Amino acid sequence: MFQKPFVTKSSQTLRNSQKRKLLAQLNCLNSIKNNAQAVNIKILNHEGVRIDIYNFDKIPLLFQVDGDCNLYPTVYLSWLSQSAAPVLLIYEQVLKFLKNGADLMLQGVIHNKGSLPDFDRKSPIAISYIKDNGTICGPVAIGVTLMSSIEMVANGMKGRGVQILHIFGDYLWFPLGNTEEKEKYEETMEDLVSYIFKIYFFIEIFDKFQLQRCFLAALKFRIGRKFTLPLDVGEFYSHYLLRTVPKNKQIDMKRTRFKKFSKFISDVNRNENGPLLIVACKNKGQISQNFKNFILQFFIHEIKDRSIIKVDVLYSLTEPVMPLFSLLGFAKGNVLTIKELRELIRSYIENLNHDKLVRLSDPILQNVSNRHDEDIDCNALIQSIISRTTKVYSITFPDGRNIVRKKDLPKINFKIEVRSGNKKVTLVNNLEVYGVECARFCQQVQIGAATSATCIKEAPFCEGAQILVQGNQIRFMSEILSSEFGIDKKYMTGLELIPKNKK
Repeated sequence: MFQKPFVTKSSQTLRNSQKRKLLAQLNCLNSIKNNAQAVNIKILNHEGVRIDIYNFDKIPLLFQVDGDCNLYPTVYLSWLSQSAAPVLLIYEQVLKFLKNGADLMLQGVIHNKGSLPDFDRKSPIAISYIKDNGTICGPVAIGVTLMSSIEMVANGMKGRGVQILHIFGDYLWFPLGNTEEKEKYEETMEDLVSYIFKIYFFIEIFDKFQLQRCFLAALKFRIGRKFTLPLDVGEFYSHYLLRTVPKNKQIDMKRTRFKKFSKFISDVNRNENGPLLIVACKNKGQISQNFKNFILQFFIHEIKDRSIIKVDVLYSLTEPVMPLFSLLGFAKGNVLTIKELRELIRSYIENLNHDKLVRLSDPILQNVSNRHDEDIDCNALIQSIISRTTKVYSITFPDGRNIVRKKDLPKINFKIEVRSGNKKVTLVNNLEVYGVECARFCQQVQIGAATSATCIKEAPFCEGAQILVQGNQIRFMSEILSSEFGIDKKYMTGLELIPKNKK
């Protein structure tokens, strides 16, 4: 039912009375927070069937098919509550047939005498599977029963038993049909369960110690002595502290015991070595660092290896230089680094017993350098030969993929434009050339800079998607690209448009 992309027709936030009426139909009422925001999304699937999806805090937990009185839980909700639906257990080998759209045949159901749960015909059912090592995983699918439990046993557990409506990894699993995430999703079941519990129940992921470490790392390594202080408290929290949080963690200050960032600052300032931050209560509050503090001086931040985007300049061998490099065992089109080229050429020259000045008596050197001087400096000769090769760019992506780009490498271009209402927007071009996923980058900007960011698929003078961000966010985005993606700022243009710090 959700194996292919669907079309969203409308979206409406439910009133509290509507939400209570909806939840009254469930046995797992306690699994959904009372203050969760409920949204009814009406969609049309690829078969033309109208379906209502109910999101709670942006997570799809329920759905209802047009013409069917049943309210079905999603895989998300079946993880949160064991009472969401009765569960059938299957072998792992059967799962691949369900993912391909097949109904569940009863021959694939594991059962012993009296082990089947009680359920009626045309009722919601969840499917879990058992691994070869005996581990039970799931539920991984939601369906509707085609027989009651009594009829299944009476038929000798043969025939079509369950029509699968929703399965782990389909387009309902990724809210609103997020195809990019669906294709790249490779996490384990255990990781997913942990993820759902974190984002839905807001388990306090960060204890005080971890929060302090991020705080100290932001002070010492994100700001540093060279940064112009004082700094706005809100800017420090959103642009510096949050960026030190590990990718698999999250901070929601309102759900910690501090509730407010100002109370956390007061707490960390209570130490025998003096305050870490000096807060001046002007306007929204500004902070200055106390670099002499013992804690800050001796704080060591554990920096783990991170996957970065690496750009290398290489040189492709062309026809004019092949008389020399064919003797060295290379073929046309082979790529070498500048260091390798210099060493190979210098080695050939030294074998001819030349001093610093090279006498071009060797016909091969004359041919590949296109120089006919009697004497030439060795470095000048090497540079002449290298100039007859073609410069190419090797881009290594974080997932290990590598491409060699033979045409010019466009730089990441930042541009400021003024739109209607005298509002400034930042345009970013050519991110995808460097392997940056624009959708994920937009999400980082939205969270880190607290502003809107959108992808424009086709834009002039831009390879790949263009990103449009409200306001001048060049400083923030360039820092993300250099610190988290490892892209050197020499591959960026428009950095001169970064607002100057007010003194």
